[in-house]
Amino acid sequence: MGYIRKYLQFDTDGISPKEVATLKQTYELLNYKYKTQFLDYKETRNLNFIYLAMQANLTGMLMVQKQFRRCFLIFTKSQSRASKMNWNDRQGSDSSYQVRAYAILRKDYGKVFIRRKSLIDKIINIFVVASINFKMDKAFTNKFYVVAEGKGCADDAIDQHFRDLVKKFSQKDFYINIINRTLMIEYSNGLDAQKTAMMAELACAMSTL
Repeated sequence: MGYIRKYLQFDTDGISPKEVATLKQTYELLNYKYKTQFLDYKETRNLNFIYLAMQANLTGMLMVQKQFRRCFLIFTKSQSRASKMNWNDRQGSDSSYQVRAYAILRKDYGKVFIRRKSLIDKIINIFVVASINFKMDKAFTNKFYVVAEGKGCADDAIDQHFRDLVKKFSQKDFYINIINRTLMIEYSNGLDAQKTAMMAELACAMSTL
């Protein structure tokens, strides 16, 4: 089986042809940019980020490697908005894909959450400082909302190299969660080939930190 057809190893039951075409495009782009490998759940059950809650909707897993860096892409099904609104209409029952990138980090970061700042965040921050202020990196502080368990720990862990990677690769609607040594990056707007490749790039790069 050639790599062009390997995307069919994903569960496509209940997925619209348009979404399957996006999955095919996503797989082809990932395979072009990186070394990719399909994973079975049994191969990843010892990885602490495969949550039990995901198993019912799990549609496929990829390990993505670039030189000595690697991350994992977890594809799940989510019910489409049309399906939720027309739950008794079979024609509106298509599901869609959601993808998250995971990586194991080299050091313990505690708990960290990062996303792009919104206008509301910037207004609130005038009155109440909710996000961490990195005094030596105003560009990062102005652009990203960062909360962490212990400001001192975050200041030490989220160093310049870390911030540069986030500034370079993180996109609008990317959400970065770190719990100890586990990194998760999520894109909130469904499956997109370019965004998925950028998530993989960021996760792989951060796996070396």
